[in-house]
Amino acid sequence: MNSNTKSIQELLEAFKRKGKLRSKLAAANLHSEWPKIVGSHVAKLTDKIWVSQQVLHIVVNSSVLKNELQFHKEKIVLRVNQVLNHNLIKEVEIH
Repeated sequence: MNSNTKSIQELLEAFKRKGKLRSKLAAANLHSEWPKIVGSHVAKLTDKIWVSQQVLHIVVNSSVLKNELQFHKEKIVLRVNQVLNHNLIKEVEIH
């Protein structure tokens, strides 16, 4: 019985690691899919994007674009998760 318990624990740990790996791969794909998510114009005006603890951070220099993106945070969350086919982010921070 002890060996069965251990194998189940090992399977659960492997499943957790696979989930973390999938999140990292989705975050890496975010950069290549960014123009598809927000459009080519906004993608060109984006200086930097990264994900930390399910928060997508977006850096833009344009105050007009920064303001516009503030109004579309929920849509960005939905689009990112939809395009990447993974619940990668829950929030968006505009810098």
